[in-house]
Amino acid sequence: MRSNFGGSEKPQPATEADAQRWLAQAIGEVAREWRFQMNQSLKPLGLNLSTRQVLLQLHRNPDGLAQHQLARKLGIEAPTLVPLLDRLEKRRWLARKPDPEDKRRKRVVLLAAGRRLVVKIETISVGLRQKMMRGMAVPDIAASAALLNQVRDNMLAGD
Repeated sequence: MRSNFGGSEKPQPATEADAQRWLAQAIGEVAREWRFQMNQSLKPLGLNLSTRQVLLQLHRNPDGLAQHQLARKLGIEAPTLVPLLDRLEKRRWLARKPDPEDKRRKRVVLLAAGRRLVVKIETISVGLRQKMMRGMAVPDIAASAALLNQVRDNMLAGD
């Protein structure tokens, strides 16, 4: 995907509004391209970005998560998560088990096949990150991450 701003040329915004517009558009373009390339890379494994996120969240939480916790971590509604979990459970990548603390709830846990898949997902993720940041110096990457963290924090802070 080619940027509207001349690819790798360094823009010289005339105003603060121009700079803000350029950054917002660049964030959107990078996010769209990352999603596209990640989905293309995951397709041979029978995965997509949504299934990747579920498996990675469960990998990061080895004791499993209640379905509502998993939905919150994914930024989706619990009813949206159910069919996704059904598909992954059918493939035996995860299971729903009774919550030992509350028998009315189910905890979603990663199974052995899902853990093996996470290793492949991580390899794909590392490769895409390396491609994305090719030619960038570590201080530039760190400064970019700090900038994006500030953008996120500003958005979360509200008005």
